[in-house]
Amino acid sequence: MEGVRRCLRSLLPDPGGALGERGFDDDNSFDSDSTAALLGARPLQDASPPSSATGLEELFPRYSSLRLGSPRTLAQPEPPRQVLEQERARRRHCERQIQDLQAQMLALQQQLAVAVAADQRKDSMIEQLDKTLAQVAEGWRRQDAERSAGLRRLQATAEASALALNAETQRASELAGQLERVQAVLERARDEATRLRQEKATLEEEAAAQGRSLEAERERGRGLEAELEQGRGQLAGLEEQRSLGEERERWLDQRCCSLEQEGAAQCQRLEPTGELGA
Repeated sequence: MEGVRRCLRSLLPDPGGALGERGFDDDNSFDSDSTAALLGARPLQDASPPSSATGLEELFPRYSSLRLGSPRTLAQPEPPRQVLEQERARRRHCERQIQDLQAQMLALQQQLAVAVAADQRKDSMIEQLDKTLAQVAEGWRRQDAERSAGLRRLQATAEASALALNAETQRASELAGQLERVQAVLERARDEATRLRQEKATLEEEAAAQGRSLEAERERGRGLEAELEQGRGQLAGLEEQRSLGEERERWLDQRCCSLEQEGAAQCQRLEPTGELGA
């Protein structure tokens, strides 16, 4: 950027010079002061090769010897019309060079404006990048803190998992022992089930035999029931006879009591008579 500024300063003409004070709008002007001003103007550094010192001497051979103080002798004066044409050609050439230089200066000014805008954009981008970097750094610090907290949580979880794994391993060992005992119990249960099936078969056979004997007993029971009915009839007759016997026995008891009372009364009557006879 500093190099561009130096280049622009080198291309800009001297504000106090004759080129800054007078222009070249009048193509028909042949004032020797304007020509002297062109010759006395400070040469530009970035001009084309004809604008160098050698080019100026070629364009203005008469005035270059005067400006540079050369002891060259003046040639014979040329015809005025030819001199006029040469001066017009030189003026047009100088004007074209000035226009080219102005176009270059405008292009450089535009480049400078673009460069300044680019610098401003770069400054804005740098500021934004600084803010973004600060945010990213803050995010990194926050992520580091979260990562540290996560690592601590993971370590605590790993320790808890190790303890739980040890407990589960111990429990698995206990369950394996219990499983072995259960398998032993299951084997005994299977043996017992086999024995029970055998006993069941035996009991079923016995039950079948008992069923057959029970059927025979039922037949005999039905016969006994018939006999029981007969016995019940006989028992009813016996009960009736017993009732009659009990009534007769009560009558006999009453009769005995009355006879005893009568005998006692007679004895009492006979006792005074015996005493009197004695």
